[in-house]
Amino acid sequence: MEETRLPRYAGSWYEADPNKLNYQMDDLLSSIDIEVKPEKVLAAIAPHAGLRYSGRIAGYSYKAFENQEVERLFLIGPSHHIGFYGAALPTASIFATPIGEIVLDQKAIRDLQKKKLFVSSSRVHEIEHSLELHLPFIAKILKKTKIVPIIIGTLKDESDMAVIVNAIKENLTDRDAVVVSSDFIHYGPRYDYMPFGPLSKKKIREIDMLTFQFLSKGDLKGLLEHKEYLQLTICGINPCALLCCLLPQSFKSSLLQYGTSNDVYLDDQENLVSYMSIAFYGDSWQYA
Repeated sequence: MEETRLPRYAGSWYEADPNKLNYQMDDLLSSIDIEVKPEKVLAAIAPHAGLRYSGRIAGYSYKAFENQEVERLFLIGPSHHIGFYGAALPTASIFATPIGEIVLDQKAIRDLQKKKLFVSSSRVHEIEHSLELHLPFIAKILKKTKIVPIIIGTLKDESDMAVIVNAIKENLTDRDAVVVSSDFIHYGPRYDYMPFGPLSKKKIREIDMLTFQFLSKGDLKGLLEHKEYLQLTICGINPCALLCCLLPQSFKSSLLQYGTSNDVYLDDQENLVSYMSIAFYGDSWQYA
């Protein structure tokens, strides 16, 4: 009997009722207009907050894939709730959403299970939101796409990143895409991060645009030094770093959309989480 991961955050972070969720998704996606690029979208970065906060920005990343056939999606996000070392794979074969089931690619998961640093953990996946908040977009836009969900825990150094990246590279084909789940700066007393004093959205944006410059070039060294120098509270820093290493030598990128939590939630002007939708384009995942 197939094991199914049930949606844990439906009804709180997004609508649990299928009709209401479809309406919510249609409302988020209807106003998104993306310039069609001649190159294929190989990868994207998208946020994972509640849909009312970051859903529209996440929608840009998935809209970028809308007219493209994606056979399989490697969905990579951080662990917020359980500390562990390496990369966690699910034991489930289906991830359920209120608007449809998403099938996991068991062949790729079995192959990754054999690799160093990869572990299987139903518990890590069961309680994590960083991937679940992407599932409604996959169910809505990439209906027939199989997924390979990977949650990244603690990594000791860049050699750990290389092990995980190489394992994923062995499975990537030109029918695949990669989506990294990450929010960006968490600022304010709620996050115990106020190095620049009172909240300045202008300052936060300047820092985020510098982060984007490193990501847009796949500059791993620059990204990690930038994060360390400012002690940035980027929850998906390891998945973002892995993407820098995964991208082929020749690629282009664009910032599709940018925003923050208090663009939407006006009652709290002391705390902020920033979000980016970034697309990465190229002809192929070939590395030669």
